[in-house]
Parts: sequence; C-alpha cells; structure tokens
Amino acid sequence: MRISKKSQYGLRAMICLSKSAEFLSLREISEEEEIPFNYLEKICSKLEKSGIIISKKGAHGGYALARSPKKIKIGEIMKALERKMVLIECIKGECPRKKSCRSIRAWKKLQKSIDKTIDSMTLYNLIKE
Repeated sequence: MRISKKSQYGLRAMICLSKSAEFLSLREISEEEEIPFNYLEKICSKLEKSGIIISKKGAHGGYALARSPKKIKIGEIMKALERKMVLIECIKGECPRKKSCRSIRAWKKLQKSIDKTIDSMTLYNLIKE
C-alpha cells in the first residue's frame, strides 16, 4: 500500500493548523509546509467537506481545525482524502477466487492492522512529540 501525496500533504497541513490558535491562509500553510498552493486548495476543500476543518472568509480568514487535535484521528484525515484505503481490491469487493484464495486472510489481517493503527492515532499524538 502506498500513501498518496494527497494524504502526506493533508496530514502536514493538519499539523500546521493544529499549531496555530488562529485561522491560517492557504498561502501561509503552503509556504510553511512547502505544499503546492493549487494542490493544497483541493486538499482543504475535501477536509472542509468532511467537517475536519472550517473556513472563514475575509482579511483574517483562512482555515482552522473544526475540533480539538485530540479528537481528530489520522484515519479520518486519510479517509477524507483517499478514494479507497485498501491494500488490494479483493478485500472490499468481489473476487472471482474468493472460495479458493488462501492468501485473503493475510491481506485482511494486514488491512485490519493498518486501519486499527491509523484510527488509534490522533493529530494530538503527532504534535505532542
């Protein structure tokens, strides 16, 4: 499984937002985290639609966390940004070899472990270290 740039940048942007008590502009986040502005704009739009961040228009506007970093799970961020979060397609979908496949248990176990890990970590866990 490969973590996309979208998730990598999204997590960095969220860490940046968690360090500020004020709204941050896309430009500020982009410069601080060295994330391409246009790409960051799309990421923040998805995070806002998911209710993870909020936006405010105006001179002192920008983006801020919608909740405390202690209440935002890393898995929630990644799932908001990724279309699918599966190691291999047959875990979640139909597989023609479903009845005879001996490796599916290993893939399901790995997927469960990954999901458990990212759902147990919060944004706060990353910023406190």
